[in-house]
Amino acid sequence: MPASTTGPVHTATASAPVAVALTRIPGLSSGWRSAAGALRMHRAARELLGELAELLAKDTGVELPPRGDAWPQHPSGAPAPALASDGQPWHWAVSHSRGLVAAALCRSGPLGLDLEATDRSPSQNIAERLAQLGVPAAQLATADGCRQAWTRSEAVLKATGTGLGGLSKLRHLASPRTDDPVARLEFEGRPFAARTLHHTCEGETSPAIGACLTVA
Repeated sequence: MPASTTGPVHTATASAPVAVALTRIPGLSSGWRSAAGALRMHRAARELLGELAELLAKDTGVELPPRGDAWPQHPSGAPAPALASDGQPWHWAVSHSRGLVAAALCRSGPLGLDLEATDRSPSQNIAERLAQLGVPAAQLATADGCRQAWTRSEAVLKATGTGLGGLSKLRHLASPRTDDPVARLEFEGRPFAARTLHHTCEGETSPAIGACLTVA
């Protein structure tokens, strides 16, 4: 399996584990926004989903859709639940950033996933928008803290199916621990939990790159 990391993680809103995998595409740290780069990441994400499905099939005995573009989508392009061999839906999500690709599967959804590479700092505009959502100034004072808050925001918005258009309806709730990997947020009064993972992806011929990955 070409993923750099894979395994179950739990979110406070899920009654079942979420399987997450992360991989790095060689040579795409730059040029990943091009049409060719986007196509490579799209294919890599579908391959990663297929490999996660195979792993889960071995553990659960339930088969998910085959590899390729068999993963269903809503007309908006957002992921739609995929029916497994037992007739039950599985929720899926993918995200990518600067040649990094992540995929996730879970039986309890909807599912939101967001990924940001750590080799660039969030813009001042992002920090200002996060401050309006209740993110503490101390967290926004560091690039890592700001990036973590942004991936949490995007993951929750993807889980709701609204995308960034619903950003003004999102609130970050205070956490008793600043180092807690699970953050509590609200969207239109609905509670969400977002778990953040940090991982370093090694490159065969290029420097290692860090990943900030959040599942909601």
